[in-house]
Amino acid sequence: GVHDGLDGLVAAEMALGAPWGWPESIVRYLLLHQLPSYLVHFALGIVLGRAWLVWRSREQPWIERVIVGALSACAFGLLYRMIAVDGRLLGELSWIVPPLCLGALLFWAVTTRWSLVQTILARGPLAFLGRVSYSAYLYHLPVLLLWNAYARSLPAWTSLPLYLATVLAIATLSWRFVEQPFLRKKKKMVSGTIFQTAENGP
Repeated sequence: GVHDGLDGLVAAEMALGAPWGWPESIVRYLLLHQLPSYLVHFALGIVLGRAWLVWRSREQPWIERVIVGALSACAFGLLYRMIAVDGRLLGELSWIVPPLCLGALLFWAVTTRWSLVQTILARGPLAFLGRVSYSAYLYHLPVLLLWNAYARSLPAWTSLPLYLATVLAIATLSWRFVEQPFLRKKKKMVSGTIFQTAENGP
């Protein structure tokens, strides 16, 4: 309502979904769990990505590493308290705690010199999931809607693993045949532009 300021967007979504009879509760639920509600998460990811690029471009004093480690430990404790003890830690602003804490923990994970963490993140299943994660994000909701419509007869204990396997398979195909060719083409175009600029001079 007036409190969340999304009346206009809700009305537009309901008009779009009128042929399918979308109820307002479903529209608001989707908006709550999709964009624009997750713009803060995107912004946080962008900021952390830029911070990581700056961090790796120079040698860090030991005090900076100690500060990052201490902040990560605090983030872990706060996240545990949020999940296991008090889910409404900051009242209506509690939603911002998990992304901030996870962001701090991920920043520590990619900047730490602890070889075990680097090995876990850089190789194996986690590295693969990281590569296909954006495709999985794009496809998981359409697949879920189709799954709920056509896979109801599956036993409950098999439904989730099969759904996750399906999303992962689609994400892998998309990464291999859509993302990778596009990125290679983009890289080639950028390299060609840089070469032409160098050749022609300023």
